[in-house]
Amino acid sequence: MNNDINLINQREQQADIYKRMFLATALLFGVIFALALILTLYSLFLKAREASLSEDVVSARTRIAGYGEVKQKILIVSERVDSARNIISKRNSLETKTSQILAKIPDIFSVDAIKAESDVVTVELGSSNLLAFDDLLETRLPALAKDESLNLKRIESSSFTRSGNYQLTLAFYFNI
Repeated sequence: MNNDINLINQREQQADIYKRMFLATALLFGVIFALALILTLYSLFLKAREASLSEDVVSARTRIAGYGEVKQKILIVSERVDSARNIISKRNSLETKTSQILAKIPDIFSVDAIKAESDVVTVELGSSNLLAFDDLLETRLPALAKDESLNLKRIESSSFTRSGNYQLTLAFYFNI
């Protein structure tokens, strides 16, 4: 019997349902709006970070490009230094060989010219004593040819002339 008695009128019940629906819809709209606002702000934050990162990338690429030019210059300088070392080592080798050759030539000879290239040293000698040439050609040059430290390939006499003094041009060829 108590079940049949309804003290709330039907209109009030419908108004109460509409209020709840309105509150639920407003709450749902508010949550969606807040979520959209948060996502929009986060998107703007990410775009700002992207712009900053893009500037950093451009800056880093510029610095790296500068280092590439420096590296290229260092490689060129290194190549030139190696080339200079190679030339100096060959020059020192030729100077050493030339001084060893001149040490074997007696003081009676005048050295008129010396020409050194990569594998040959040419020496022009002069003397008024023909016996000095005999001693040089028969004794000293064969001993010089046997010297292992010089690494001689061959010795050539390219000219022998007499113009006041006797002139002899010798070419010493080296194994390189």
